[in-house]
Amino acid sequence: AVDASTDGKSLAVVTDDARVRVYNLENNDFLEFEHPTSARTAAFGPAGKKLATGDRNSTLRVWDLTTQVPLQLTGHTGTV
Repeated sequence: AVDASTDGKSLAVVTDDARVRVYNLENNDFLEFEHPTSARTAAFGPAGKKLATGDRNSTLRVWDLTTQVPLQLTGHTGTV
């Protein structure tokens, strides 16, 4: 899955290999970190400083992109 930040400066990519990459489109650099499971979706927050990811294990995570520490939200009954 792919999502662009609202300012158009960043692009998030999540794949089945349990990795998250956030590309800085201004300087061609990227941030990469591990996702606990295979992610299925990604969406930037309005300010571009947080990224929400969803997976097949019914878990939604909201990542602080500065620390790469997620807030984990559980209780869903299907793929997020």
